[in-house]
Amino acid sequence: QIIGRMRLYQALTPNQQKRLPCLLLGDSQINAACRAFVSDVNFKSTGDSITGWQLLNLLNGSVKSSYIDNFLERNLNCTEFVQGIQRAKLGDSEYAWFLG
Repeated sequence: QIIGRMRLYQALTPNQQKRLPCLLLGDSQINAACRAFVSDVNFKSTGDSITGWQLLNLLNGSVKSSYIDNFLERNLNCTEFVQGIQRAKLGDSEYAWFLG
């Protein structure tokens, strides 16, 4: 569900995106994280669920191919995103949209 919402975020209008937390990952990074979810030796899926640690490492791994001027900003955004998802699971509304 999170992946679907991350992809949908890219198709939202700028006004809709402004009402949500910033997500700097594009389709290629989201696709890379999905591929790693099933094949990464260290952080792949072990069932139907994923931990915050796994998600963070999959997303950070997906931005490794970014240009150096975007790399650090995207890694920070990945960290903020995963922290926001963790807070949303505890009832915070800021990132709740990504959980559906």
